[in-house]
Amino acid sequence: MALDLAVSDPRFLFFVADSAAHTTYRNEIFSVELLSPGEISKLPLCKNARCYRVELFNFTRNLSTIAIIDLSTKTVLSVQHFPDSQPEIPEHLTKIATQIAAYSPAVLKALGKAPDQGDFIMASTKTALNGTRCERSLHLCVAPTFVDGQRALWTIVDLTEPRVVGTRWTEWGDPPVTEGQLIDEVVSAELCRRDNWLQHGLWSLKYSLTGSDGIEVREVKF
Repeated sequence: MALDLAVSDPRFLFFVADSAAHTTYRNEIFSVELLSPGEISKLPLCKNARCYRVELFNFTRNLSTIAIIDLSTKTVLSVQHFPDSQPEIPEHLTKIATQIAAYSPAVLKALGKAPDQGDFIMASTKTALNGTRCERSLHLCVAPTFVDGQRALWTIVDLTEPRVVGTRWTEWGDPPVTEGQLIDEVVSAELCRRDNWLQHGLWSLKYSLTGSDGIEVREVKF
């Protein structure tokens, strides 16, 4: 229902096509999720409502569109467009990235063998792409990584085209904890998905981790 309400709003679909050229860009819904406690605290209208966030990514324009939907009243509360911004990729695109990497001739050459898709870690990581051709082209790219002993093979996968842009070996220290493990087991469960209360002496406060990895503190009392 949240998705139907979003796509029925002309503001949400404003950038999905080039009306002059009669061309529809490549767009994809990345997520439809219930708002986190931190997000709800910034939206007074959502405190006693069922509010969802709908994320749309425009591959052609490298643009994210986010709609906030109130299912209680079936209304679109807001629509925002973010140029040169990329949301976190959904699970199915992570799997596509590992498939592209696993069957890439460049990866086969670097490893000397055909890897299994399950051998790659951090397939949704975008932060390690600074200075690469992917970043300069403003494409949506991720870096599935293959660990071999004390080394790691980073594979830059362009999901906009899609193809492997390049590979790079780096030295690896201790066996890494994957991003997925941290997100699923610790961060999301304990910090992002619920409010946390802290009581110390006569002080009390509520806190949560935001989507930008900043900590948000609310309702501080003495």
